[in-house]
Amino acid sequence: MSTLSFGFMSAEQPKRNTQQRKAIEKVFDESEHPLSLDEILEEGRAISPTLNRATVYRNLKVLLETEAITKVTMPSGKIFYEKGNKGHRHHFFCRLCNKAFDLLGTILNPNRSLAPKGFVVENHDLVVHGVCPSCTKDT
Repeated sequence: MSTLSFGFMSAEQPKRNTQQRKAIEKVFDESEHPLSLDEILEEGRAISPTLNRATVYRNLKVLLETEAITKVTMPSGKIFYEKGNKGHRHHFFCRLCNKAFDLLGTILNPNRSLAPKGFVVENHDLVVHGVCPSCTKDT
């Protein structure tokens, strides 16, 4: 059973419980790390071979609007998506396979500001760059 919510769709886009939508939901439900559009498409096609890029984009838009998923933008501009119920996360980006992974815990203390006196911190992003275990053993 999917934990993502497609239930709050606009009138222009009625809820249709298609095989393709179920495939996208399943991809997110089974993922332990943020996913790129290409990863969603590849893993989704393993479930529903007719899944296409436009369908993934439409569903990502709805999932973002309903906050079922969040967008993670790396400093390089590469965009990933992850389930929205994870809370604040920091990420690891593998420079070889271009995949993103959640870091365990947070590195910064949210109760202590590192900003200079008088500055108001509204948000922060932290990405650690390196090589993931899969790519390390391949080298």
